[in-house]
Amino acid sequence: MKFLFKASLLVLSSGITLPALAQSFPTPSPGEEIRIEKQDPLVPPLVKVNRITIIGTQYTDAVRLIMHTRSGDEVSPEALRLEQKRIAELGYFSDVTPKLIKQIDGYELVIYLRENAIVKGVQVKNKPQVLSREQILNAFKDLKSQTLNFDKLQQARESIEQQYRDRGYLLAHLEIIQQANGSWLNAQDQLELLMHEGRLEGFLLEGNIRTQDAVIERELSLKAGDLFDQNIFEKDLARLHRLGYFSDIKVQPEAGETAHQFKMRLVFSEEKTTDVGFNFSLNNRDGLLGGVHYTDPNFLGKGQYLNLKVQAGLDFFNLLGSQPQQSQRSFYGRIDFADPWLLPGRTSLGSSLFSERTPLFFGNALGNSDLALKNGLLQTRTGATLSMSRPLFGDVYSPWRGNLSFTAEQIGLTDFAALPQRELSLSKRFSATDIFFNLGSGLSYDSRNLALNPSKGVYGSIAAQPVWGDGSYLKLSGNLSAYIPLLDPGLTLALGLQGGTYVGDHPIYEQFFGAGYSTIRGWQENGTLFGSRYLIGSAEARFPIYDFISGVVFTDIGNFFSDKQAFNQQELPFKYGVGAGLRFQTPMGLLRLDYGIRDFEVLSQGSFLDAGQLHFSIGQKF
Repeated sequence: MKFLFKASLLVLSSGITLPALAQSFPTPSPGEEIRIEKQDPLVPPLVKVNRITIIGTQYTDAVRLIMHTRSGDEVSPEALRLEQKRIAELGYFSDVTPKLIKQIDGYELVIYLRENAIVKGVQVKNKPQVLSREQILNAFKDLKSQTLNFDKLQQARESIEQQYRDRGYLLAHLEIIQQANGSWLNAQDQLELLMHEGRLEGFLLEGNIRTQDAVIERELSLKAGDLFDQNIFEKDLARLHRLGYFSDIKVQPEAGETAHQFKMRLVFSEEKTTDVGFNFSLNNRDGLLGGVHYTDPNFLGKGQYLNLKVQAGLDFFNLLGSQPQQSQRSFYGRIDFADPWLLPGRTSLGSSLFSERTPLFFGNALGNSDLALKNGLLQTRTGATLSMSRPLFGDVYSPWRGNLSFTAEQIGLTDFAALPQRELSLSKRFSATDIFFNLGSGLSYDSRNLALNPSKGVYGSIAAQPVWGDGSYLKLSGNLSAYIPLLDPGLTLALGLQGGTYVGDHPIYEQFFGAGYSTIRGWQENGTLFGSRYLIGSAEARFPIYDFISGVVFTDIGNFFSDKQAFNQQELPFKYGVGAGLRFQTPMGLLRLDYGIRDFEVLSQGSFLDAGQLHFSIGQKF
């Protein structure tokens, strides 16, 4: 795709705006058809050349060397036309006219030549931005004080245009000004040059029926009047793809209405972004979840994000009331709204209201022996968040972004029978609820081609969240991911690193758990792995299988640490998991199914389930 686009740009710059080579540096005129003086109608198609005479040039030796015809040869008019072309391609002559003159026993071939004038100087008539006049003139220095040679002139022009292409200016071209009298030199025998650097006249947008033009145009750093830089334009296209609004974007460069300027026609194939209806999901922690939702990352075609979601755990074993004490299952309710460009400078603002209830792995993670599997622990969080982010370093299209957020939330702990677990809270309230406020700050870098399923680029983020209220502590976290295309399209190597730590007197339920994106695949997601610190590294080879199905081969290594433990590999070995998985692209998103092995000795004994773990979720792990 990239190659075809570049090729179309080169064809456009050389075929639409530049005269063809034959027009720019024409083959010297042959005058009339090659003719035989006093031609006899009985003369055979082959004539014998007894003598060759070259008139009008100092380059006689060069002409004779380039010719294939020698004295005594029998030649046809077609062979002589080829000789005429070879001589013209030397580049020194504005006219090449061969004639056959009848002799007593054959013909004399007389070649009349008109040499180009001597180049006395070179001028650049305008002021280029990318290359200086001196850089352009340097390519023509060997032509000065020499007979004008069209071949060397073309090489000099191609040298300049190649320098522009190497810098990404694919539409740039150098014009050699032809004088009114048809000469390539002016009255002072100087070459006159105009450097057209490929200015963009504007964009033509098609196919974006729902998405407003302004949403697209604000993602384009190239504007009307700018020089077309392929490197910048590819980043613009990557940003448009990363929005997730379009399944395909076709680029059609066209000649502009002003000479030597260009337009870019962008033809969009829009994706359906609005997702309304019932939803079901399955993961190792919550089991089966069901609910209703309305999600649209392109709300009203303005590029705003709106999410309304209610989701609850479905406990089939208790639907008939056989175990009412365990009827309290997972619950998620959220309202999210964000405008990515609410304020100038690409400043985004967002807000969220949330209420969620999640099982804390049946109490295992907290080491509470009183909470058996039949009477586990539930955590309830209710609160609101305001967030703001903007690009850094004065560039609205910078991959670097800084963000701030403020969250106020109430956290409660109960068992499955809805009894408050007061002893586990910091406040020791009878309701077992803690109230916290946190002011989060973060820094991120994103050069991925796609946000949800990237095949190239880098993403990294670090975040710090000081928390105060019923307790005070600091949460630090970060992650770094790199995506390397090994085959295009096809195999992608994905590398990920994530970690975090709590500093200070944090509540016991504030832990990093080995679940979801922080899973070490091959290990259970039931609270076995948890701690106030963690570090996980992952590597995946991702590849397509068929249509909407793709596969991965992966390995994870890492561990979770308590406050009393340190990152010491000798004292506490890291855990690992190795396995493979499938990805299914569905209307609900990318479904992930992985099987990881943590113990090959157990696997060799034929115990498939005891040797590893099956994992299922939505989206890539990183």
